[in-house]
Amino acid sequence: MAGVLVSATVAQLLLSSGAALGKPDEADGTASVVEIRPVLLEPEMVPPVAPSDEAAVASVASCDPAAVAALSGVATSAPSADAADECVIVAGTDGDERYYLGAAAVTADSFRKARAHFQRGMGWTVEGKLTDKGSKAFDDLARRQFRESVGIVVDGTVVSAPVIQPDATKFTSFDGAIAISRGGVTELDKRGARELARDINASARLDTKTGER
Repeated sequence: MAGVLVSATVAQLLLSSGAALGKPDEADGTASVVEIRPVLLEPEMVPPVAPSDEAAVASVASCDPAAVAALSGVATSAPSADAADECVIVAGTDGDERYYLGAAAVTADSFRKARAHFQRGMGWTVEGKLTDKGSKAFDDLARRQFRESVGIVVDGTVVSAPVIQPDATKFTSFDGAIAISRGGVTELDKRGARELARDINASARLDTKTGER
């Protein structure tokens, strides 16, 4: 599920082919919860699944990777709309890999505009423009995670864990612009890019036609 965040002005977030940012739930029409979080522990460092006792709960809440890595076992965090400011254990799309993630730095509210765009060398993507606050938050996260992973979380599942500018010698600002594509075998087509942009706009409460507030 790993991808790469490489450009100084464009962050390529490689999402798994089955995921969509901000996709309305068919059952109740609500938008998905979208978050970008720092990866504190990669799956190979996360202890096996086990019921969490008070010590394990406290370790997860401490946001201390060493404390969590030292546990003999830990439960996956229960999805919660109030957990954005908390450190959590979150499963990947295959259900086997789990990540220890820090507090969410970027949410759907961080987007100012999203639109489908065909980019040479990348194909169909969704260009996301971040608000001033969202841009600063993403740059702060990317700077902290320079050459390390961030977790793209949709509805409590890590759909991708790309690396920030892995080949760069120093961090360069993304200037509030990110480009989202789906990695793996299935790439975004024109229809998929338009739907994904619409879903982000709906989740961020943007105009679904213009992609703006």
